[in-house]
Amino acid sequence: MTLLSAENLLVRLGGRTILSGVDLGVLRAEVVGLIGPNGAGKTTLLRTLCGLLRPDRGLVLLDGAPLASLSSAARARKMAYFAQSAAIYWPMTVARVVALGRLPYLGPWQQPGPDDFTAMESAMADCEVTTLADRPVSELSGGERARAMLARALASEPQL
Repeated sequence: MTLLSAENLLVRLGGRTILSGVDLGVLRAEVVGLIGPNGAGKTTLLRTLCGLLRPDRGLVLLDGAPLASLSSAARARKMAYFAQSAAIYWPMTVARVVALGRLPYLGPWQQPGPDDFTAMESAMADCEVTTLADRPVSELSGGERARAMLARALASEPQL
């Protein structure tokens, strides 16, 4: 079954057409590589598929439902986006940054529970940042910061 699909996507940024006529289907458990030169639209496509950009034309479906019909929390429970250059401007610890990945599962003012802590610990272990949990992200090397941000994405336990 197709987990993510795009039909006839058109995306314009700044009056310039970046993507046109894009069709895509991603099956469950499928690994897809996106390859192309700088400026070809790879990041624009990813951002559109995640709902961070709205296409000027076309449709993105997640599990058969139009992506635009899903709340941001529903989207975040199903997919995670790990940006090339994610900046953090506050002196947050790695553990707090990873905890942000659990926000789609929490209500307003709700504290993380046992399932959340399990997901966070697993993500930190997978990304080898457990020993960095109490360090501010602003003090990490670029590679350590990238691993912490990846752990945040994985902590949401996304399907995609």
